[in-house]
Amino acid sequence: MSKKQWGHGFHNGYKKAKKESSDVYVNNGVKLIENAELICPTIGCESPFLHHFRIEVYDREKEDSWRGRTTIIDNCGVFIRNNDEQSMFGNPSIRRDGIRILFWCEWCEMVSIIEFDQHKGSTCFSLESTTRKYRGE
Repeated sequence: MSKKQWGHGFHNGYKKAKKESSDVYVNNGVKLIENAELICPTIGCESPFLHHFRIEVYDREKEDSWRGRTTIIDNCGVFIRNNDEQSMFGNPSIRRDGIRILFWCEWCEMVSIIEFDQHKGSTCFSLESTTRKYRGE
């Protein structure tokens, strides 16, 4: 990312960074610009200024189990849920382990989620926009 592309958070009182024109590549529905930077999936935005703010890791006890360990890193804190009936709630993978990374966009302020899930020995991923705005959670 060039120095011109570096943005500053809107919630810190800085101006939004200017978006330079770049070629956009689509790979499995995920938009990237030439330096492999993610593009905001919100329709009409296409900003490369995404900031991750929460990571969720789902580790099943065994395949198909609703028990396991969920580790959430959020706001400089770590929360671990161990072996209760709801520890796999939110897991993007139906039967195996999964990872979710939440981002907020400097331009549209919407939250986006990258999900990694496992299916029949393969790891799949997706990037989707949500319908909620980032509120500095």
